Amino acid sequence: MAQLWTEKRVVISAGAETLASDVAERLIVRLIRRSLAGKTSHLVLTGGNIGTAVLRAAGAHPRRAEVDWSTVHLWWGDERFRPAGHPERNDVGA
Repeated sequence: MAQLWTEKRVVISAGAETLASDVAERLIVRLIRRSLAGKTSHLVLTGGNIGTAVLRAAGAHPRRAEVDWSTVHLWWGDERFRPAGHPERNDVGA
């Protein structure tokens, strides 16, 4: 059975840029740990300003090469529809 992450806490960031950077840091560290443990990760790619900023920060993270990306399954997900070419469509940002 899959083991779910159980840590729950509220994190307050100074602004959107700091939030994206903080989330990207936690994401990359978690993906590194899971890939080193031989575990598969599932990551949903969302659109919008924050989702795109997190992906941008994760892509620029200095430790991103430590992730075994072959263990990461990527899924498209968004709560709204945006037409092709829209800047907030999730396939544009990712």
